[in-house]
Amino acid sequence: MDPLFFHPSYYELLKKQLKKWASENNSEMLQLKELSVKNGIGRWKTKVISPDGNIPRFGVDNITGSGISWDCNFVDSDPKQNTILQRNDILITSTGTGSTGRIDIFDENTPAITDGHITVIRLPSSVDPYYVMAYLRSEYAKRQLLRMERGTSGQIE
Repeated sequence: MDPLFFHPSYYELLKKQLKKWASENNSEMLQLKELSVKNGIGRWKTKVISPDGNIPRFGVDNITGSGISWDCNFVDSDPKQNTILQRNDILITSTGTGSTGRIDIFDENTPAITDGHITVIRLPSSVDPYYVMAYLRSEYAKRQLLRMERGTSGQIE
C-alpha cells in the first residue's frame, strides 16, 4: 500500500502502521510501480487497420470488474503499431464517471488490444497478478485510485 494517495487524515497513521509491519516482517514498503516490469504501466493508443478483423479490441464496457466481456469490436491491427496484451496483464478502466477503476485480469493466450481508456499493468512473472488485483479492488486501493484521477476537460481520467 502506498500511503501517498490516501486521504490526508489517514496518511500519518498508515505510514506508521506500514513501517511497523515492514520491520516486523523483515520487509519494506513497495509501490505498485516498483513491482511492474519496465514500462509496465501504461495507456496505449491503438491504431486500427480495419474494423472487420480477428483481434479483439477491449474498451471500458468490456472491463466489468467481474470478468472481461468478449462482446467487443474485432479489428485488424498492425502489431508493430499496437501493444498486444499478454496473459496476466491487469486491466483498469481509466475514464468515465462511475466506470473508472473497474479491474480485471486478461487471462488468455490470444492476441488482443485495448483502446486508450484502459490502463494496463504488466507485472513480472514472480508477482501474482490475482493478489495485486485483490488489493486493487480493496477499499484502500479504491481510495488511492480516486485520489489519482485527473481530468482537464471535466472528464475523469
